[in-house]
Amino acid sequence: MMLRAGLVVVVLALLLAGCGGGSEKYKTAPVSGRVTLDSKPLADATVEFVPERGKAEKDILPSSVGVTTEDGRYSLVLETESKPTGAVVGKHKVFITLGASGSSKDSKPTFHQQLPERYNRRTELRCEVPADGRSDANFDLKSR
Repeated sequence: MMLRAGLVVVVLALLLAGCGGGSEKYKTAPVSGRVTLDSKPLADATVEFVPERGKAEKDILPSSVGVTTEDGRYSLVLETESKPTGAVVGKHKVFITLGASGSSKDSKPTFHQQLPERYNRRTELRCEVPADGRSDANFDLKSR
């Protein structure tokens, strides 16, 4: 009798935990690319993909973020507890910022002043993430 009660408790715990841990309501795909500013690689930039939602969609979809390397390349990671690679499949607004962590060479925080607002606060950047992902999510920014 004790064994049966223990088994019931284990089964109920698995059901409450979601029986698999990765049962999100959205599909993700790998995303990477390169960011340049005036045709030169942009290092230490934060690239954030924020899913665009239709009026009928109720679910809050997680954003994805990546930081560019010295050659301007980045790969996205989902902003969830498990931090899987990629982004939610679909259309995204893209925000690119510099220096928010104070990582500039002169150690002064630069925040958004180095890039025009059309790339961050008032972004005009968009990107579609297909079901099979993409490695060509490139952005060639202009300083003026």
